[in-house]
Amino acid sequence: MNDNNPRLIASATFCLDWQAVSLALDLLEGFLDGQAVGDDVRARLAIIVEELIANIVEHSQSPIDQPIALMFARSGAEFTLELGDGGMAFDPCAPVVAGQAPDERGGGAGLALVQSWASKMTYSRAGGRNTLKLVVPAYV
Repeated sequence: MNDNNPRLIASATFCLDWQAVSLALDLLEGFLDGQAVGDDVRARLAIIVEELIANIVEHSQSPIDQPIALMFARSGAEFTLELGDGGMAFDPCAPVVAGQAPDERGGGAGLALVQSWASKMTYSRAGGRNTLKLVVPAYV
């Protein structure tokens, strides 16, 4: 596969349940198959996907009939991930503040990690849905 092809895209929607995490990771694995991607970048992308999907399932308070939408794209040396959900408004681009999340649950460490690995993150809300877009370098 040509790593410079901007048409490398995979997308799916998932029901709002814990199976969404494994289905999203399967989608990622299939998307990355055949691409020149180091193990470290694969691991980072998997951690990002797992963290964000798990947060949606656990915290979004989304109606059960509102699916999680996930899209991956690659253009040259960058991966783009886009997630959408129908849960309550939440901007994961906001700085993680100590004490804001319960320490026994990690205290926001997962979200801070996602923020540190993304070269760009944008959040929007429209029509009752959250959309998060991340750009992650394809090379560390």
